[in-house]
Amino acid sequence: MPNPNKRPSDDSTLVVIPRIPWPPACGASVANCSLIQSLVRRGTTVDLLCLSRSEQLPEIQNIREQLHVRNVEVIRLPLLMRYFPLRIILCLLNRFRYSEIPMTAIPFVAGGTGRRIFEMVQSGRWTNIVWDGLHPMSVLISEGTGNQKKSFAPKNHFYRAHNCESEIWRQYQGNAAPFLRPFLISETTRMLKLERRSVAFAGATLCINESDAKLLKTLVTDAQNILTLPVELPLASPRLQKSRMTETQQQKQQQQEQSQSKQDSPLRLLWMGGLDWWPNRQGLAWFFENVWPKLAAVRKDIHVSLTGRGTQKIKMKSGAGSERVSAHGFVEDPLQLLRDAHILIVPVFFGSGIRIKALEALINGVPCIGTTAGLSGISEDGCWISDSAEEWCTVLSSISVNECADKGATGKAAVRQRHSPHMTDQIMDLFFAAPETHRAG
Repeated sequence: MPNPNKRPSDDSTLVVIPRIPWPPACGASVANCSLIQSLVRRGTTVDLLCLSRSEQLPEIQNIREQLHVRNVEVIRLPLLMRYFPLRIILCLLNRFRYSEIPMTAIPFVAGGTGRRIFEMVQSGRWTNIVWDGLHPMSVLISEGTGNQKKSFAPKNHFYRAHNCESEIWRQYQGNAAPFLRPFLISETTRMLKLERRSVAFAGATLCINESDAKLLKTLVTDAQNILTLPVELPLASPRLQKSRMTETQQQKQQQQEQSQSKQDSPLRLLWMGGLDWWPNRQGLAWFFENVWPKLAAVRKDIHVSLTGRGTQKIKMKSGAGSERVSAHGFVEDPLQLLRDAHILIVPVFFGSGIRIKALEALINGVPCIGTTAGLSGISEDGCWISDSAEEWCTVLSSISVNECADKGATGKAAVRQRHSPHMTDQIMDLFFAAPETHRAG
């Protein structure tokens, strides 16, 4: 626990995260850990303020050691907020009290949670505050009035935008049932208001990809403090580097893979993504309805593996290559599945931000085939990008294992350059050294 009476050190940073980032078992937590990794390397003293719905908390000491941070404080959301059906009911009951706050952000302010976040951030113990995600920033609306809000020093606050939330809600409107659209329109308006306030308040907004940065600049027209901070890879986490290999071992493995690829090896496709997120469900359904039946009929040496929450519940119809579909459910460390795959499929048509799973694939030399939205913000090197089922079938029906390896090697080189520590260090130094200079633009 941080000492409440301790004055801030010369360079100390509090990172506010809407989850416990370790272990990095999903794309969002990988991005969280990437940011922490970059901050620690700068030499700043880092403390974490994490919010959790989980009943069982991980070992705090282990998180400190793995992420090299000084302190980790966890605020557990109210008990009833931890269960989805009850969370929906309580959010509806709190709608009038928090009328300006998006429904999905209410758990971060209700039940005293917002007050605790506000008091810690307002305490003055840190020279910098990093809001790693939009939803916790709703405390800027729900808590504090008058002079209390003025006590925040915007130049010392930084917003890490994982995506453009209001754009996601806007996309939902066009794909929802008519009776849901009024609700979605009102929630989109609230989310846009929160997004605008957060960007305008922060001394700097660090977007996860260039397309989101451009979009936020159109939403907040007078903002001059928006820049892209790529997710840094490789990440020192078990998700990416559980089995660390020397350069010699890596070369040996690559030679073995090339030797195997010369044989008549089945083409192995991989899906990584939980089906608790609607765009994932919709995208995977599109693949199995529009691509897989045609592909399985013309190519008998193709197999697809599915990993992610809910994938184990998928029931395939008999025939149409169903025997060549394997579902693994949630896998804590999907690295071996990733190394066994030849192509990662990303058929996602809605959303914002960047697909961390695609970056993970590329950094491991596995090329991707995906839609425009699914591979947004990712270099075309190492990827096939198309929204057409026919083009997907054309590529996947003719591609060889050797061609996949070549494409993957090209993509790996591009990701290592774009998402290198050197790249993130340059951007971090620009903002944290003199954010007020950048804001003056």
